[in-house]
Amino acid sequence: MCSTLWLQQSRTMKILPATAEDINIVVNWIDSKDACVRWAGPAVTYPIGTALLKKQISFSESNSFVCISEDFSGTAFSETGHSGAGHNGTGHSDRDDYHDQESIIGFGQLLHIDQHNYHLARIIIAPGRQGAGYGRRFCKKLIELAEQRCGRQVSLKVFKSNHAALHVYRGLGFSVVDAQSNSSTFYMVKALPLQNR
Repeated sequence: MCSTLWLQQSRTMKILPATAEDINIVVNWIDSKDACVRWAGPAVTYPIGTALLKKQISFSESNSFVCISEDFSGTAFSETGHSGAGHNGTGHSDRDDYHDQESIIGFGQLLHIDQHNYHLARIIIAPGRQGAGYGRRFCKKLIELAEQRCGRQVSLKVFKSNHAALHVYRGLGFSVVDAQSNSSTFYMVKALPLQNR
């Protein structure tokens, strides 16, 4: 049976639904038009305006996520972005417990394409946190969330020149689909296990 309650955390990071305030932090990581295209594709304009960006990437708290540093502690969140109990035991929500840009390691989206297919998009790790394996762990947690939501396949697109990301995605089990790739990007897919179906 597919689960609707999820807790995505490890010793080093935790995944939470992103908020509009988180987007304000993430856009500060994008310092050029080239970086914007590499992160979000040609549909997102640069310089980035937060209000327009939310429309351009179809932002919602059900498809957009942040990973939080290991010193953040909290509780489980449902797919709608609310904790199972509503509070973390201190009389306020987990969302109140982090608010500074140092807590946010990364941002990404898990887009629901159709009944059983999901798409990873706009994965980015904070500049000071890159190269420490957070991107791989973040993607792995988003893949696990797709499984919990009864996904059968996860896809993504990546620039062919982004060798670091390609290494991560291949290590996570993604394969290139030549028929859906083009001269600049690879279209990659990963089949998900049939357990809990």
